[in-house]
Amino acid sequence: MAQIIGFIVLCNMGGPMPAKLVAAGQTVLGFDLEPASLETALARSLAVAGAAGEPVECEEIVITILKSEQQVGAVAT
Repeated sequence: MAQIIGFIVLCNMGGPMPAKLVAAGQTVLGFDLEPASLETALARSLAVAGAAGEPVECEEIVITILKSEQQVGAVAT
């Protein structure tokens, strides 16, 4: 089975990185708290999770880019 990379928070810095992974042939499952970031992720051919826990539950590699304590709290619950 192909490896899927989980990516939590797809904003300014988190958006281009998973897009480059997809361009390199990787499968990325992403999540963000902001709907606009999810729309951008879909446009970049990323699979989008419905909740932060989805990328964590099914992936061997999970990358997070969290810029505030509030984001950490929202993603950790």
